[in-house]
This record gives sequence, structure tokens and C-alpha cells, in this order.
Amino acid sequence: MAAAGTGPRDGPVPGGAPGGAEPPKRSGPIEPWDRFTRARATEDTMPAGFGHAPFFDLSSSADKGRFRVHDARGFAPESMRRAAHPAEAGMVLLLGTRPASHAEYPGAEQVITLMFDRAVFSEAAAEKWWNANREWAVGTAPLRGA
Repeated sequence: MAAAGTGPRDGPVPGGAPGGAEPPKRSGPIEPWDRFTRARATEDTMPAGFGHAPFFDLSSSADKGRFRVHDARGFAPESMRRAAHPAEAGMVLLLGTRPASHAEYPGAEQVITLMFDRAVFSEAAAEKWWNANREWAVGTAPLRGA
């Protein structure tokens, strides 16, 4: 993770997961992060001129770029909260707790949405951060030990 206060981070966006790792296999509906990963993978097979899927969600603003990691409908609404990323300046996490009835992660806290401050992260830099930190972001208890 980058040090706090290093300013805007631009650069090429690496393709795929670090080290060629495959995303975890899931049962049930495709999560937003997985949908994005699949869209990126198919872009290489499309003819030129078909465009590029944006990294930031359409609900982003001029100040905040949003990336949906998990579908918010899979979390207990009363558990949702925002927290600053413990080591990354310019990033806020929307966190939530899965209901006890969740098939894969009952009662687990997970990141629902990553919110990037556009004064710190360009869209390309945010996607680069995602590629380097995806495993952490889709895991459970993201703030434990932080």
C-alpha cells in the first residue's frame, strides 16, 4: 500500500490479478467486483472501437470515485458504516455485516464499496490499487488488526 500523502497516483493499469491469480470461485449471483473483472477480460477479445468499461461506478461524483465490491442487498442494512482506510490516504470504505443466514460468510464484515478521493486517485490509479489489493478487499474482517 502506498504511503499517505503521496499525491495523485497515475500509471499503467496492470491486467488481471497479481501473479495471475484467479478470483475466488463463488456460488450464487455474480458480485459487482467479479462482473467488472469479467468485463475487463472480454475487452481484449472485442474488435477495436468497442470501448472500455469504466472502473468507477456510475454513482460516482466529481469528488469521489466509487467501486462496488459487493452487492449491498447482501448485508444487514443496520450494520452498514463508513470507515477511512487504515493505511491509504484518500480512501473510504463502506462496510457491512452479512446476515447470519448468508451461505458463504455468515456474520462476516466485508467491504461493500470503495470510495476514492479523486484529488488523490485518478481512475487508472484506483484500478491499479484494486488489482494489487483485490484479495484484501473481497475478504472478511478488512479492518481487523488495522
